[in-house]
Amino acid sequence: MAAHVSDWYIDSKQQEVILIAGKNGLNREISGAHMIEKPELANFTNKNEIIFITGIALANEDEIAQIASGCFSLGASAFAVNTGPYIKEIPQSVIDFCNDNNFPLFSFPWHINVEELIKSLYSIIAEKEKNDDEAKDVFENAILYPERSGMYEYKLRRLGFSPEWKYCVALIHIDDKTVSDYCHALNKLRSHISDFPDLSGKYIYPYISAQNIVVIFANASVNEAENIIRSIISKSDAPNIIFSIGRSTKSVRCLNKSYLLAERILDLKLSGSLPKNIVTYDELGIYKIIIGLENQDILDQINKEYFEPLADYDRLCGTDYTNFIKIYLECNGHINDIADKMFIHKNTVHYKIRKIEEILDCDLSLYEIKMYLMIAVMNHELKQR
Repeated sequence: MAAHVSDWYIDSKQQEVILIAGKNGLNREISGAHMIEKPELANFTNKNEIIFITGIALANEDEIAQIASGCFSLGASAFAVNTGPYIKEIPQSVIDFCNDNNFPLFSFPWHINVEELIKSLYSIIAEKEKNDDEAKDVFENAILYPERSGMYEYKLRRLGFSPEWKYCVALIHIDDKTVSDYCHALNKLRSHISDFPDLSGKYIYPYISAQNIVVIFANASVNEAENIIRSIISKSDAPNIIFSIGRSTKSVRCLNKSYLLAERILDLKLSGSLPKNIVTYDELGIYKIIIGLENQDILDQINKEYFEPLADYDRLCGTDYTNFIKIYLECNGHINDIADKMFIHKNTVHYKIRKIEEILDCDLSLYEIKMYLMIAVMNHELKQR
């Protein structure tokens, strides 16, 4: 995960850094530091920086509040005030502003070296980035090589994760072809997810793979993961976000199964075969058979018996029986509904049903046949995708 204000605060307590205000903003991400001594220099603030001030160039006390508000408006993550000969006391107006905006405000005494505080901040950022890279490799290995648990479990423990926790994988996709810079939009959303605070030990680890954000939930159930993602999306400005979640695993050794389920669910949603409001395996209905069956040979056999003969006939004769059978299943075999939907006469519907029964050598009125046909049609659509 990215470095946060809380990481620096915990590390710097031994250097007499005290949290004065804005405690609810300690989860803010940090990416650097900046020394600012005049209000007009606040315009040079970069997002996610901790701003340090000694007061050496201040004209009056009011300028402290101007610097704080100016830096906050540009996305600074925290404000650290060096109290001493130039700033004897932090003004109450600054404290109130930081509390009102959940903007962490710190103080540290004059004898503490500012450069050492900034140095420790960059060390934390570098360590977090190193751990992020390692965690990404660990989780990717767990997904790609589940049988080689020895190559990632010990690293997982060192990073603070237990291999025996329950894990689940979510895939998040921005389904908007009008986004001019897709990579930037993904990175912005990933950063937004990283800012989400941990909930009772529910670790969230996001990284980008291809055109999706992969989010690993450790020590969390599928329902908890779904609630967290919905909360994140509700506060994001990214358009048309869709997501899917694989099943919860017994340990990290089954992480690849959760990933594959999430991937298949997302594919179905992107192809239009599933409503976008369906996000988890338990909501799939009969699609559980399609994406949950590890023996693809069984699905191929059903497809060979119940779909390929119709597809072959359509190619040879220019008919539309593969499309007709989809409508037939959607209408549950009701003649009037099929006729209305396809704008054909009821007699034509009866004729097509008899012809399909002849091609497949079956009785379409049987529940078992309808089930096989439904599986064959859905499997074909999934393969097309």
